[in-house]
Amino acid sequence: MPEVHDQKERVLSVEEEKRLLGAVTEDYKDIILFALNTGMRLGEILGLKWEWADLEESLINLPQTHTKSKRSRKVPVNPVTRRILLERKLKSGGEEFIFKRESYYSLLGKLRRSFKEACNRAGITDLRFHDLRHTVGTRLGEEGVPIQTISKPLRHTSTRMTERYVHPEESVKKATDILAHFSNSVTDKLTDKEESQ
Repeated sequence: MPEVHDQKERVLSVEEEKRLLGAVTEDYKDIILFALNTGMRLGEILGLKWEWADLEESLINLPQTHTKSKRSRKVPVNPVTRRILLERKLKSGGEEFIFKRESYYSLLGKLRRSFKEACNRAGITDLRFHDLRHTVGTRLGEEGVPIQTISKPLRHTSTRMTERYVHPEESVKKATDILAHFSNSVTDKLTDKEESQ
């Protein structure tokens, strides 16, 4: 039987991202930016502890107890996530978790409501928080990043999983344009040779 790919897939455009970030509170904006710059799952982000953040090495060390695959992971900290971490560290007051909460489920519920309300205010339809992972994979794919590399921030054990999240239509077009360059070069040489005869 052929494989059926019926997973709902949605990618956030840059314009939608601007509207979404303008429609949420600062705390939730940080969580959305964290997702868009790490490819982390929502549960991983909400459960982040300060003891796992190594700003000197620009890494977040996720223990195996905190990942879906039950394998420890190193998440690179880029300039956006670094800024968020430094700003939150100044306000942390000795908190255990990077994203302060009364309880995990309380923060999860509030974030989901706020995310849905922000999408409505921003005129964004059919977007789930998990779609931010699709967005990460697609953006990297469209910039020509190899699928093996894309699978690392998404923390997939195989590139087959990553293929669900990557929709590199633009990079495929760029690739075929590169092929045209070779063919044009050959036909130009043939034309020059014919004209010289």
